[in-house]
Amino acid sequence: MRTMRLLNKTFALFIVSLFVVSFSIAGSSAALPHESVGESFFFIPEPIDRAIPADEGTNVDWYTDTGDYNDTWTWSNNQWLFGPRASYELFYDNGSQIQKEDFIPLAEEITWRINIPKSILRGASIQSVNINGYYNSPDMNFSASFNFDFYNGTPVSWSSYSWSENRTAGFYNSTPYVEINTGACSFTSDSSSHYVNFKIRFLSSTPVGLYGPNIYLQDSEGNSYDIRSRWATNMMSDQFAVGIPRSEAFTESYYGLYTLEREYLTGEEFSSASRGTDFVLRFNITGNGNLDYAMLMTYVSGDAKIPFIRTGLHTEMVPTSGGWVYDPTIQTYIYNSSIEYTVPTQVWGDFVEYDSNNVYDYREYQHRRANYTAITDTWEIVTETSSQEMRLMYIYNFTTTSFETIYGFKYWSYPLDYYQPGVCDEELWYLEPTENAPLQ
Repeated sequence: MRTMRLLNKTFALFIVSLFVVSFSIAGSSAALPHESVGESFFFIPEPIDRAIPADEGTNVDWYTDTGDYNDTWTWSNNQWLFGPRASYELFYDNGSQIQKEDFIPLAEEITWRINIPKSILRGASIQSVNINGYYNSPDMNFSASFNFDFYNGTPVSWSSYSWSENRTAGFYNSTPYVEINTGACSFTSDSSSHYVNFKIRFLSSTPVGLYGPNIYLQDSEGNSYDIRSRWATNMMSDQFAVGIPRSEAFTESYYGLYTLEREYLTGEEFSSASRGTDFVLRFNITGNGNLDYAMLMTYVSGDAKIPFIRTGLHTEMVPTSGGWVYDPTIQTYIYNSSIEYTVPTQVWGDFVEYDSNNVYDYREYQHRRANYTAITDTWEIVTETSSQEMRLMYIYNFTTTSFETIYGFKYWSYPLDYYQPGVCDEELWYLEPTENAPLQ
């Protein structure tokens, strides 16, 4: 017990000694407030300036740091809704162009040329061009893809990559089926455009068929531009065939297809037909099996503008000559008797005026459907009344090899008035004479 009390006293004295030493150290490091003005450093603050400690009170060290910084950058983005755009073209080894309906041959070196108008870049330079082609596989368990890449660095670089995968067999193949001739590739320019020429080859191991492109240009300002063929109007029309004819490639990938071309009689494509000008709508159909008919439907409902010839006062732009023109040299107006211009003038006579004709041509019809009742576990045939919009349809009948025009619509109905297992709905026609169509 005596020894324990001695240890307690010794321990208490040691604690008091530590407190005195600690207070002494804190007092010796105290400083008066100090302000440091200068450049702001967020990660490495300036050291604290020490000052003479006060004799009494609690001394606290702190410092203030004030400053400012500037952070500026420039950025632009180019997105052309209408106007120039980059495009690509393909050429055989002999220099002739691979056209829209042609296919890329195997084992032959071809040129894949990217045409880039300088006007779309607005002063920026080209950083890279990337060509990706993905295989439109008829087998959902097989896929393939390839890349050709150009980087405008110092020096410029060209590269290619390809792969295929058969998920059914669990086999991934990275053995290249494309190659690029880097020594023959080129990047050139003239006064209006840049040209990136890839010299490439699809090897005999290439999965043949239809490919879809993803082709992009990146400029020095970080803008990205998609690139399509010069004849492409959408992603579907931009697809290309490798190793087999284009029609066969579409048949394998989509089990048949059709395209619709809209052209004037001169061969010029159009999006909106002009009044009084004849045009052609042409189906291009490929696929397996026999066809019953090809049909082009037109909807006649909506707000139609109907032209009428009227007689009376109306406004016309009438040619006129002579007028006062500002001369910047003498900074005043002078009269010019030979200058010609047009002014809106009220005149009497015949003129064309367009009236709105709201056309909503719908018909009610009855149809049957099979209805299942879970409580009784029975089927019954229900007759319903619905309505559909009438349509003017232009048809080529493959059976009679003749063209027809009909007015109506198609609908589905159960063929029996009682339920019979295995019987399904049938497609039927509702038709009226074409003279009933509000617009001919």
